[in-house]
Amino acid sequence: MRSKIYVALQFICLSLLAVSTPLQKVSTLWLVVFGLGVGLGIWALISIRLNNLSIMPELLSNAQLTVHGPYRWIRHPMYTALAVCSLAWVMVEPQLWRWTILAILLIDLWLKARYEEQLLNQRFASYAAYQQRSKRFIPWLV
Repeated sequence: MRSKIYVALQFICLSLLAVSTPLQKVSTLWLVVFGLGVGLGIWALISIRLNNLSIMPELLSNAQLTVHGPYRWIRHPMYTALAVCSLAWVMVEPQLWRWTILAILLIDLWLKARYEEQLLNQRFASYAAYQQRSKRFIPWLV
């Protein structure tokens, strides 16, 4: 149930931000930022080779620990990609309610990542060492 709430909230927030972004107002800067987020997401998908892909935090039975590509530096590059894209959407038309949706999304992704990391620690003996040499969302910072 916990996972379904995380995923539902994530999709609700992303949908609200995407649908409410006026495309005619998108500046080059925010288009580039959005593109960087999409690029990071694609790089992460290629790195996990899609066989580990699941929108739910629970691990697939055949899941393998991925520590190359963007995963070399950050443990949740797809969540970072969603955050970057969402920030770009908010900045196109920065209104309080859109900032609030972004904040809810970021909290949701943080909670989902923490839960997923608990599961990864249970499954992979090497995950704790990986946590020590990588950051959760932003290389060299967080």
